[in-house]
Amino acid sequence: MSQQKNFRKGWTMEHLAAYILSKISFISAPLKIGDDIGIDFFCTLFEEEGNNLIPKNSFSIQIKSNKNSLDIKNKMGNLEKLKIPFFVGVASNDELEIYSGEGLCHFFALYGNSPKKIEAKLEEDTNIYKNHPNFIIEEESKIKILFPKILKIKSNEEYRDIKEKRCIFEDNIQKIQRNLSSMNNNSFLFETTNGNAIIYTGPTSVKYFHVNLKNSLIEAFVNIDKIILTPETKKIKEDYEKLRNFLKSLGWIN
Repeated sequence: MSQQKNFRKGWTMEHLAAYILSKISFISAPLKIGDDIGIDFFCTLFEEEGNNLIPKNSFSIQIKSNKNSLDIKNKMGNLEKLKIPFFVGVASNDELEIYSGEGLCHFFALYGNSPKKIEAKLEEDTNIYKNHPNFIIEEESKIKILFPKILKIKSNEEYRDIKEKRCIFEDNIQKIQRNLSSMNNNSFLFETTNGNAIIYTGPTSVKYFHVNLKNSLIEAFVNIDKIILTPETKKIKEDYEKLRNFLKSLGWIN
């Protein structure tokens, strides 16, 4: 009985990727074809402390054997509901290159969804964020979500050899997770790679900004009430008291 060569190659690359990922993370994978949602592995990054492996941040990853762009239109429903960061890995020649899906949060904040073709473009330029801080390029017939490469791990490298790469990976995972948490809380202020922030406004944001503002002010006022007065904090408290009185006059707070 024959077997398709492409299927065999994909299976081999998945196993190579799993072996390499196991150097820095715990791994689980769907057991059945019926469980396939376009994600090959769910992983939890770990940190070595002596003989112990300490679980840190979780992420998901799809494995490919080439760097061609992916049509992800039919995956957007699952990706929008996914509560952990998503990456694409390219396994070949005894190495794994990992590309970040940090642009997905920006896409969902901007579009929700789109009738256009949606493409994930694996981007070699690690400085692509300078021209595209939200990792999105909109064309007439399609929208490209740029997936910048963040690291490359070879199969013969051990944990001690890739600690710096692992830290870069962890920083990226944590940044995406903060943006996901922001989006899940109906707040549309996202961190960017250059350390700045992007704030999205529109039909979704306008539903929630009033509640978000009130919650932030309530937290601020509770802290101001408990603040210990010093020459430095006295002016801060006075400014917040003026703001509180103004908001009371508007009926925003009691």
